Amino acid sequence: MFTMAGVTKQNGAFKVRFLNDGTQVARVKILIKEGHTEINYLRLPKPMDKPEILKYLLTQPELMSNPEIAAVIEEADVKYNGVKTVKKTRVTKAPKVAKVEKTPEATMASLKEKAAAKEPKVTTA
Repeated sequence: MFTMAGVTKQNGAFKVRFLNDGTQVARVKILIKEGHTEINYLRLPKPMDKPEILKYLLTQPELMSNPEIAAVIEEADVKYNGVKTVKKTRVTKAPKVAKVEKTPEATMASLKEKAAAKEPKVTTA
């Protein structure tokens, strides 16, 4: 069970982190020493496990307003909860239109038009 959670950035990539109050100061010092930047932790409303924490983090606007952080939290949510908690708007394709069968007469007329269009036009001066 953890009492704090958030994200840090190292080598240009964000990662979700979990910690307890007692280890916060020491952990942050270690992260800074290892080159982490943008260390952003939130105190959780109650002790939680990782799956529960990720559901909570998905509701936090200060984290989810950054697209990079939001993507990392959503990815971790899938890892720990198995499904996406955040629903995305799905773009649907237009329904397929049924193909209209041409009659033999219409097919012949179409072929004659194409052939006539391909014939070279001869003009005399």
